[in-house]
Amino acid sequence: MSDAATTTTSGNLVDRLSGLVEPVSHMIVLLAVRWMVATPFWNSYNAKKTGLLSMQEFQVDLFRDEFGMPFPWLSAHASFYAEFFLAIALFIGLGTRIAATGLLIMTMVIQVYVFDKADPHFLWALALIFLIYKGAGALSLDYLIGKYRSK
Repeated sequence: MSDAATTTTSGNLVDRLSGLVEPVSHMIVLLAVRWMVATPFWNSYNAKKTGLLSMQEFQVDLFRDEFGMPFPWLSAHASFYAEFFLAIALFIGLGTRIAATGLLIMTMVIQVYVFDKADPHFLWALALIFLIYKGAGALSLDYLIGKYRSK
């Protein structure tokens, strides 16, 4: 076999392998980003809850006295329910762009009212912007619903 034929054959093999690996790696990266960014919000929800959808009442005082949030009752409850529903939406990949937008807004509010340092909120924001741009990927309910609707 000539050098040209060997180069062409190995080039085709690399192209075929790349064609197989790239979609799988793309699916895994999007799944990992969804889970990575949903986890801190889910953990925050779990730290605040007293029951499935009931939170510790002192959270309202915390939002008013410690964070100086406007409308502390509304702010505390909105963040609590957002942490629950939007984190679940990201975990399962349902309404990913909407959930990521909600969590991005929440991240910006946290940055302004709660913390004055960027870490890790800057990374959360980048990951959420990435999900808004790319969507949930193939390992998600969004993908399954899209496949079903296209039939």
